[in-house]
Amino acid sequence: MQNKTKKQTYRNSQLIQIGFLLILFGVFLFGYQFWNRHKVKAQQTMNRKIYEASEQQSKKPKETLKSEQISPIATPKATESPVITDQASPTYSFIGILEIPRIGLKQGFVSKEDRHNNVEENITILPEATYPDQSGGNFILAAHSGTGAIAYFNELYHLQEHDKIVVYYQHKKYTYQVVKI
Repeated sequence: MQNKTKKQTYRNSQLIQIGFLLILFGVFLFGYQFWNRHKVKAQQTMNRKIYEASEQQSKKPKETLKSEQISPIATPKATESPVITDQASPTYSFIGILEIPRIGLKQGFVSKEDRHNNVEENITILPEATYPDQSGGNFILAAHSGTGAIAYFNELYHLQEHDKIVVYYQHKKYTYQVVKI
């Protein structure tokens, strides 16, 4: 009988140790995800600020251009904006910025040819897309929704008809208006 009690005590001790290790692993896993999410967000914020600072340094007012319809979902209005220089940063070199005021999104994007043009790191320009400065083209972007630091399109469901979407690209500010949900 005493032998059974020792075995039971030993077994309970092992279960407590395994439980403690599982809890420790879970805390590490969640802590790492939390730290990584904030690290990515800080990098993205710094890269956007570098891009905006380079844009501010070369401000020159230009004349307004006539608007064109690019897609059935949005109507862009191209207006001259400050000269934008490609500013290298430790992680990314943004060629433009996507801004959606309704959801508080202001995030840079890289060129289609850049190795960082993927949804795991940035807002992505799809391969079949054309850039905003090309007449009659479609500027097609993709990004994650859900949770996490790179879920840039998580709040898109808040958009309504007539909301503004702004793209800063190649010395111009392109203002789109949501015309259909």
